[in-house]
Amino acid sequence: MLLFYKANGLWAGEFFFFQGIFYLTAILTELPIGFMADFFSRKSMLMTSVFLLLFNLLLWYFFEGYFIVLLGEIVLAISKVFLDTSNSTYLYEYLVSKGKEKNMSGYFGGINFYLSLSTSIAMILGTYLYMKIGIKNVILAEIVAILICIFLLSFLPRVDAVKKQGKSFKEIIYVIRSLFQDERLKFYVLFSGILMATSLFFATSLQPLMVLVNLPVAVFGFVSFANHFTRALTVSIAAKFSSRINIKVLAVVVYLFFVGGFLAIFKILSGSKMDILLLIFLCFAIGVQLLFLIIHVSRLNSLIQSENRALFNSVNSFIARLMSAIMLLSTVFFVDKTHLFYATYFVAFVIISTPLLLKIRSGK
Repeated sequence: MLLFYKANGLWAGEFFFFQGIFYLTAILTELPIGFMADFFSRKSMLMTSVFLLLFNLLLWYFFEGYFIVLLGEIVLAISKVFLDTSNSTYLYEYLVSKGKEKNMSGYFGGINFYLSLSTSIAMILGTYLYMKIGIKNVILAEIVAILICIFLLSFLPRVDAVKKQGKSFKEIIYVIRSLFQDERLKFYVLFSGILMATSLFFATSLQPLMVLVNLPVAVFGFVSFANHFTRALTVSIAAKFSSRINIKVLAVVVYLFFVGGFLAIFKILSGSKMDILLLIFLCFAIGVQLLFLIIHVSRLNSLIQSENRALFNSVNSFIARLMSAIMLLSTVFFVDKTHLFYATYFVAFVIISTPLLLKIRSGK
């Protein structure tokens, strides 16, 4: 992604800031789209997501420049919200229709496995194509892939577990308030939010860190491959062993991995001959967070009523995106202060996540 920014005359500062705009847009659209997802069919929401992604790629293919990239990030954010609001709910309700909802973690993990595996391959191939034929042709290849995706999505069955009906604003507020009053849910939602935000922060940092230590472009693809391959590895574990994994124990494991991830970044910034190994460790930290997310989402879906499921998932994503937006937009205050930048977020992560972890360990 940073290579695309470079082709448009932008660099790391704009990269972090635009990612912040991405998550701010997601925040502003999360709850309205969550409301729509409980009113319209899940399939139509998924199709809308892909059509918006196609529009974004066409925009970036035919135009370029600062504001075009920014507009594309905004459209991409809305597309991502449509997808995130509906994908797990569609899967769960399809499994309910088949009487297989107890296998949610396995199926959800399987989908994420193939998503991460295909993305890891795309990272290697995309970097190679970028070096050989340029960014425009890479975008053209993505457009072709999205057209194929639209064709395949058209064959998805329309499955809705409940009759669609709108909620009043008062009812929406009541549903959201009930989430944060439920001891079984609220600490997990908040903890998952800070983990997801920090994971996105790590993932966004990968390419700027590689630039900072002057790694060649070919290595960009390798590290990006490692990032998504470790995600594929962790979700395959979730697919096979989710029922045996204690979510409270996993919360401690991912917390320790994230502390290690920050320490790896500090080591890279201070100068190290093990830059690539430290970046790969950071990828593993991101992968472990995805394992926690899969088990958490499965648990969340099993504890809430069907008619509120999409809205609850929207609130879950809203928390993560709010924290992500705050992290990334605040980069404007740390221009040329990289060490202070990461040190500040490390302290913030420890202060916010530690009490939540203790609550999870002592709760139901």
